[in-house]
Amino acid sequence: MNKMIALTMMLMVLLPALALGQPDYTVDGDMTIAVSADSAGIMVPTFNSTPGVPFDIVVWMDNELFEDGNAAEFVVTDVRVLYPSVFKLGTIKINNTTLDLGDNNVGEYLLSFGGCLTGGPLLELVRVTFGDFGGAIPPFANDNLTLRGFQFGDSRPSSFGGEPGVVSCDSQKHVLEIGGMRFGSTQDVPFAAGTMVLNPGEPVVDNDTASFGALKSRF
Repeated sequence: MNKMIALTMMLMVLLPALALGQPDYTVDGDMTIAVSADSAGIMVPTFNSTPGVPFDIVVWMDNELFEDGNAAEFVVTDVRVLYPSVFKLGTIKINNTTLDLGDNNVGEYLLSFGGCLTGGPLLELVRVTFGDFGGAIPPFANDNLTLRGFQFGDSRPSSFGGEPGVVSCDSQKHVLEIGGMRFGSTQDVPFAAGTMVLNPGEPVVDNDTASFGALKSRF
């Protein structure tokens, strides 16, 4: 019964409001979300998998200006959609919550945190452990794992205009920009910020002297 009440409350918070056709969420570029691989405790934008060795894919928020939250929604590329023979060995959700209305099998997450949580520079939302025991993911596969919001055709409507989003503890909705810093990484990468490449097919650059971000900062 308590779980049903909690799910009902989450739906009331997250399902889109229709008042006057106006968006009921705030767009804040300082609040970001990214997907990375965990390499020895460091979030990295590129990762080479090894057959038989489990690896973790993490969706996390990088938003020091965001003080608290109690729910979030996003869709992330699930490795099993790309390679059905890869195993999902486990999933850890923020605050060990069991309140999730998304279809995790296709990378949907509509999470209630199960309480009000304090934000920070690296707040993990979901950590999924995969195992490729048959070598299904080839070397140089160059698979881009991306993030997006709920959109047409997904199992739930979007509460954030088709973008990823988070709900603060005072029930205010905030769009999360896909991007954020590469926590602990100095690599420059030739793909969109906030995404990652599994088994990259081209080398990354070890510094940002010629990066797109560096070029932008000059003008």
